[in-house]
Amino acid sequence: MKFKNILKIIFFRIILITMVVCLVVILPAVYFSIKTNINNNQNINMQVLEIWNIDSFEGGSGSKSSFLSNIAIDFEKQNKGTYFMVKNMSEQECELAISQGQYPAMFSYGTAIGKSLKNYLQKIDVKYNVNAQILETGKIDSDVYAVGWCQSRYVYISSQEVVGDNKIADIALSRGFVTTNKKGKQKITYSVAFGEKINHPSKLLNYNNEPYAYDENNINKTAYNAYCDFVEGKSQILLGTIRDYLRIENRVNLGKWSGAVYEPADGYCDLVQYVSVCKLTNQAEICEKFINYLLSASVQTKLANICMLPCTDNLKIYENGVMNEIENAVVQKYQNVFN
Repeated sequence: MKFKNILKIIFFRIILITMVVCLVVILPAVYFSIKTNINNNQNINMQVLEIWNIDSFEGGSGSKSSFLSNIAIDFEKQNKGTYFMVKNMSEQECELAISQGQYPAMFSYGTAIGKSLKNYLQKIDVKYNVNAQILETGKIDSDVYAVGWCQSRYVYISSQEVVGDNKIADIALSRGFVTTNKKGKQKITYSVAFGEKINHPSKLLNYNNEPYAYDENNINKTAYNAYCDFVEGKSQILLGTIRDYLRIENRVNLGKWSGAVYEPADGYCDLVQYVSVCKLTNQAEICEKFINYLLSASVQTKLANICMLPCTDNLKIYENGVMNEIENAVVQKYQNVFN
């Protein structure tokens, strides 16, 4: 019994000594570490800025909002204390939020949205060599209020059987026809399908009053509606976007389509995604810094990851294939984002 009592005394003394060490050594060290982190955070002056992404056209192989989020993470690493939250919104959601007094630090939006945002933007200073035509489309008077950070292109899509030795653009709007089945029911196959509900690809077409050249309901159709019409055989040609080219390529790879022919559409483009600074933010300086980071060559090159095109001059990111042809298509006119 006496030996057991001695062991108990030793055991309790060890516990007591351990507790004293924790109080004297470890706890002050933990306190100092916490205090240091708090002071550092206070010195950094943390801020969370919102970017509202409003799409008016389909992207490439990935979403524009996800791309922005990834770039924001890289930017945050270089600018301690600044954090961005990208919100994907519809035009209606954006208008409702603004009507309720909510505003982001920045807007990212397509050409069709600019008019409704015009009164909420402030001038920005662009330091990188943005395509001169695109830069002009974001100006009000002579000041830049919006700058394109990525773009898509219109693409003619058809089959070798339909096209033959012709250019697709030359035969669009000229080959619609009507067939009649055994029951006497007529089926119209239009020459070209395009979605005109939001953007205006029809500006690429020269109307020649050929019968059944296009469906008059195209004005109410989205780009995806037009793609569906084409796949279902309701038209022989699709005037789509890079997203549609990727959709058809996927069908080709799955053995669901053959003889696909692609032709970049030059001349007109309203498929540009812009970025602007909200005039009500008090963080304009860091917002401009982010915009110029977004326009840097190192970031613009990464647009290849989502099959989109850069907006800066003298930068080519596709070496071959259809995307190289699309990138090299000459755009003669970009639509002004505020008209």
